[in-house]
Amino acid sequence: MPPADWQRAEVFGQRPWFVIVSPVKRALASGAVALAVFWGGGALDVFVTRNYLPRISLMLAGALIALVVGTLVFRILADVHTRYAAMHVRLERIAALNHEIRNGLQVIAYHNASMPGAPVSAEVNAAVAQIEAALREISLALRERQ
Repeated sequence: MPPADWQRAEVFGQRPWFVIVSPVKRALASGAVALAVFWGGGALDVFVTRNYLPRISLMLAGALIALVVGTLVFRILADVHTRYAAMHVRLERIAALNHEIRNGLQVIAYHNASMPGAPVSAEVNAAVAQIEAALREISLALRERQ
């Protein structure tokens, strides 16, 4: 039997880059970046007020930070879009399988009771009912997620 991580990866596809890092490491990295931006901005302000740097350096620093934040947001949104598209493809595949399985079950169910007077297998009817109940439950769960 494959490990649980393999099954999860198979179900959800490739995990986004920001999920791979643990929450503690994400918080530490965010705090480090925030402190670096804060101290860098403070140092830049000191250098500008003491006339060590021209005032345009404040604008350039702001533009650089905006570029970095914009790139990160773009990357996150691209990953979310990719994940949504993969989920949509999987749901379409599940819907097609659901249709095919139900068609096969109809053939089995009607063939099992098609001849009058022929013995009807209770086991086949129970198996058909169990599969239909499972498909109904999965279909409802998928609809609720959307």
